[in-house]
Amino acid sequence: RCGHLAGDECLRKIADAFTARIRRPQDIVARYGGEEFAVILPGASTEWAFGLAESLRLAIEQLEIPNDGSSVGPFATVSIGIDTRRPEIGEPADEIVAAADAALYLAKTQGRNRTECTTHLGQPVESQ
Repeated sequence: RCGHLAGDECLRKIADAFTARIRRPQDIVARYGGEEFAVILPGASTEWAFGLAESLRLAIEQLEIPNDGSSVGPFATVSIGIDTRRPEIGEPADEIVAAADAALYLAKTQGRNRTECTTHLGQPVESQ
């Protein structure tokens, strides 16, 4: 709605906010697709990952990036999907990504601007 330049600036601000809150050297923030990010947290517990995700979500709210015409609110928000499985040797990475994506879809269908987390079986365990 605001054009490519404004969209790119919004994504930069979100990436900066995510990167500023990632503390461990093994953690990674990466852009994944057009307007999605992946945050990889090796060895993180479900509770820790969920807490970090919520801090990321709240940090984006606090940026108050204008989002005119949004059905969620006047500012840009993020919906977050988490999967905290410990992959088996040889397990395809796309299965983990698919589980996190399912949690993201759940967050979006439950009203957006929220965090959803799945277990290794893909069942919701927490919702905020």
